[in-house]
Amino acid sequence: GGVTGPSLPEFQKHLQNGDLEAAYKVIDALLRAKPSSTELRTRAARLHLALCTAHAAQAKWDEAREDLLRGRALFPGDKTWQIRLKLLEQVKTLPKDQQGLWIALLG
Repeated sequence: GGVTGPSLPEFQKHLQNGDLEAAYKVIDALLRAKPSSTELRTRAARLHLALCTAHAAQAKWDEAREDLLRGRALFPGDKTWQIRLKLLEQVKTLPKDQQGLWIALLG
C-alpha cells in the first residue's frame, strides 16, 4: 500500500478524541494542499476558536492570541476576529475567578 496524507476523517477523529493539537496539524496540512477550500477554512476557523478557548482557560495568553490571529487570517473580512482579540486582551486583566465566563465568549 501507498502512503496516504492527512484526511478529513483523521481530522474528525482527533476532534472527537479531544486532541486539538493533532487536529490542527491535520487541518494545516489539508489547507496547504487546498488553500482555497472554504470548507477547510471554516473547519480550521472553528478549530482555532476551540484552541483559543483551551489556551485561554490555561492562561496561555500568547497562544490564545495566536489562535485568534490564525483564524482572522483565514477570514480577514470577518470583523468578529478583531473583536475577539480585543476581548482576549480585556479578559487577561480580569481576576481569575471572573475570567471563565468571558473565556467562553471567545469561542
